[in-house]
Amino acid sequence: MSYLDKEELANEESIAKSSLICSKGGIDTAVSTLHSSVLPTLLYAEVQRHAQQQLANVVGLYRLPEFSDQASLPYFEAICKECMRWRLVVPLSIHHKSTHDDDYNRYFVPKGTLMIQNTWRLLNNHQLSATDRDPGIAAFGAGRRDITPALDTVGKRIGVESRIQTSMLSYRSPAAEMLILGSTLVQA
Repeated sequence: MSYLDKEELANEESIAKSSLICSKGGIDTAVSTLHSSVLPTLLYAEVQRHAQQQLANVVGLYRLPEFSDQASLPYFEAICKECMRWRLVVPLSIHHKSTHDDDYNRYFVPKGTLMIQNTWRLLNNHQLSATDRDPGIAAFGAGRRDITPALDTVGKRIGVESRIQTSMLSYRSPAAEMLILGSTLVQA
């Protein structure tokens, strides 16, 4: 076997493994959402008929929907969001750390407190308006975003050097000069 044949085989294997990682990374959440959509589809046939009619009007019978069709499918998109809200795949977010002392609903939250957002509660709190319960918003967490470069002990900015292991799930290297991405305070 020549070197070129070995290199081509290695590239094909690398592509196959990369494809598997990408598929595995998103398949669980997609399948869970699809499974959770079966029961309401059976319970509310009129909703299914309306969505099916909208899909047929926009896409027709001979092609699959494309991203460019999304703006023309608001009812269908609303059903997808409702399925994500109703049976949330990941009901709790990853933990965040408060960056300063704060008071939240008469509770003192000291700087450095680990907090976990209860996304399920956020999406199922019917005292909130429908806009505040939009699954498209909550899917990305809650709270103010603060993207700040690392600071030295005097408070001076440290130059940013990217040291990240790249894969489907990337991990930050424990380096002081990393760009710190975080949330100031996640409200549960």
